[in-house]
Amino acid sequence: IPPFNDTRVRRAVAAALNRTSICKWVFLGQSAPLYSMVPNGMVGHTDAYKVLGDANYTFTQNTLNDPTIYGGPYNETNPLVIDLWYEISGHYPDSAGQGMYIKDALDSSGVITVNLHGLDWAAYRAKRREESMPVYIYGWYPDYVDPDNYVYPFLHSSGSSWLRLNYNNTQMDTLIEQARATTDVAIRNQLYSQIQEIMVEDAPIVSLFQGSAWAITKPNVKGIYLDISQMWRHWLIYAE
Repeated sequence: IPPFNDTRVRRAVAAALNRTSICKWVFLGQSAPLYSMVPNGMVGHTDAYKVLGDANYTFTQNTLNDPTIYGGPYNETNPLVIDLWYEISGHYPDSAGQGMYIKDALDSSGVITVNLHGLDWAAYRAKRREESMPVYIYGWYPDYVDPDNYVYPFLHSSGSSWLRLNYNNTQMDTLIEQARATTDVAIRNQLYSQIQEIMVEDAPIVSLFQGSAWAITKPNVKGIYLDISQMWRHWLIYAE
């Protein structure tokens, strides 16, 4: 949806985001900023989006102030207007809060104005299928613990078809398919590094935060083990 079919616009918006404020104020410090679709601590992860920074308004302003961009140049008198959609029925925790702080970060650039729109989950999915939301918030819970499960469903032209992004990069597809076809960790790390570089160059989807697993127990309960797999290991739990 123009002007978001322009890589420059997507990168400008990505640079204006502020992950720290979302993690601090929406999730009260119980989440971590995420600079890649591959989670922190997982094989293949790089902080790819750090190259654009957080609240990097100089980059945003300079990028959007280009007359060759559809509807541009964008500036204080002609801001880029973004309709940002979020889910309100609890399917994704604190989506409204995320929307509020995303709006605050983007509005603070001085060249972007955000209008917020909330929908329940059923209506949200319907609008996603209609491809009528230019920018929207989504979440992800893993099906299996491997970087492929955070890359293929979002960045591969076929794998991401469910999101209706219409993102298609032949080089990206080839790299993802190669990473799926080998078990060599060194090769996979190299491939995922290239994948994440292209992810930032194209910016079809931008990662914001990574949640944490929490367990609340009594002092005499031991054997609680939480990791990136999110698997609950009942057999390790015992009471003293």
